[in-house]
Amino acid sequence: MNATIDEPIVTISRSDEDGDEWVSRWELSLWNYCAICRRLFDTDDVIFKYRDFEDRPEPAVLIDFFVPRDHRRVAEIEAWIMKSVARRSQELAAWKLKEDPGHMGVCVTVYRYSGMP
Repeated sequence: MNATIDEPIVTISRSDEDGDEWVSRWELSLWNYCAICRRLFDTDDVIFKYRDFEDRPEPAVLIDFFVPRDHRRVAEIEAWIMKSVARRSQELAAWKLKEDPGHMGVCVTVYRYSGMP
């Protein structure tokens, strides 16, 4: 007999596993950029999204930063992120290309958004 589930299933748990294998050093460095923005520009609203498309026909890494559009120093934050991430992105792209000659590289985009709710 097939049962119908009327409510979505949600599981929330704490793991005893070491979390280091779930977060790459690269992702940790991206979180560090957000933490630095907090100190330099007095904002908690700089966030990022990291996507590594290794299993696609044209593998690539996409990194999107989001900066609060109403912050009084939004242009400075954008410029700082673009300058700060450039060298590390080049290193990641070179490493990815060495691992897979068909890798398309790293694309970093900085967006303005409405900020955290």
